[in-house]
Amino acid sequence: MVIQLRSFVSAMIFLALATASQANQVPNADDQTAQLGMGLPDVGGVLDGSLSTGDPNVTLPGLPEISPSVDPDDTGTSEGTEKNSDSIPGTIPKIDDLPTFSVSAKMPKVPATLMSFKVIPHDPMKGSSVQTQLANHLAFEARTMGVDEDRAGTAAVMYTDADGRSMEIFRSGALFYMEEELFSEKASDLLSSLRLDRESAKKYFTAKAGDFLGKIGAAQSGHFLKDVSFAEVKTMQRDSQSDEEVKVVAAAVQYGLEIGGVPAWGPGAKTTVYFDTEGITGFYDATRKFEAGEEVKLLSPADAVSSYIKGNVPRSILRQHTGVVDNAVIEDVSLVYYMDAGNRDQAIIDPHFLIQGTMYGWDPGPDSADPRKGAKNAEPAPFMWLERAVVPAPEPGSALQLAAGLFALIGLSRTRGPRTR
Repeated sequence: MVIQLRSFVSAMIFLALATASQANQVPNADDQTAQLGMGLPDVGGVLDGSLSTGDPNVTLPGLPEISPSVDPDDTGTSEGTEKNSDSIPGTIPKIDDLPTFSVSAKMPKVPATLMSFKVIPHDPMKGSSVQTQLANHLAFEARTMGVDEDRAGTAAVMYTDADGRSMEIFRSGALFYMEEELFSEKASDLLSSLRLDRESAKKYFTAKAGDFLGKIGAAQSGHFLKDVSFAEVKTMQRDSQSDEEVKVVAAAVQYGLEIGGVPAWGPGAKTTVYFDTEGITGFYDATRKFEAGEEVKLLSPADAVSSYIKGNVPRSILRQHTGVVDNAVIEDVSLVYYMDAGNRDQAIIDPHFLIQGTMYGWDPGPDSADPRKGAKNAEPAPFMWLERAVVPAPEPGSALQLAAGLFALIGLSRTRGPRTR
């Protein structure tokens, strides 16, 4: 008998991120899209017609409205971090030709300024109100405690109880709780037990998750339902011609987050509740507590895309393992707030542009001296990148240098005196 486990899709990706502190890119629950009441300010600048990136080979079309109810982070697979080219094995030909870029994306309409947010520091040793209410709701009585320390202090604290359940609290404020196991492949079929079809089960677990978040005080303004997914086990007999058996053994309800109508994106912008036939088996809230910081000026989407295209970053980010990218098509640009993983430190939550598209290229042949010999076209592959949307601050000392230059020019003009014919 062969058992194949199908994952929760993106929900399980963030479970891995939650537990990564034991091994190792934005804001929190009313039902759909309740917001913090901070509307987007008026947009400055021209918003129609064509925009230019400054590159004669790239033309950017007009600007549609932001769609705040759509979370662009539909896969949760990008961390927006530059790939280290040193990790590319020496046997792979390092072909440093930058790809040709084309842009089919419509640029989003964005405000001239937007608020950034300061993350409120959390001491995991002191716990939180959600932690207390969660423990009370689930009758969790800690018996043992483990502490993860680093140079900055206590990074995380994990508690376990007599039933093998665990609760981990991170310095970011993220919290992860799980039963002895999130689900078992030996469990009975979840849908059959509830006598529900898949769509009805999604509504059922969504209602259960919302009730649970309310009871433990984890409901946050800005939450919206992102996804309901299921863990499936596929079973087949090796020596049988019968059809495979597929059963659903668990469910995960995942919430995304918005701040003032702008989607938060990244592994730290998620809240997930896990279920099996017995009830709740896990809870992961990766979001941080934060407060208003300062209002920041935003780059235009066109300038951000141009910066990305002209930078050296694509040389590494667009490498398809052993493949080489010839052409990259930017198909979507979205304004987001970026929130890092729950087990990582982040001081400021600020706006970014999420750039996504498809890259095309080829796989080098076996001869590293002539990689194009025997090369084959590679399968098109998606790519994404986070470009910071904030206008960079002036370099330290640049204002003083400018002032000194102006004073020097004034002094020079005075020493020359009036011209005579």
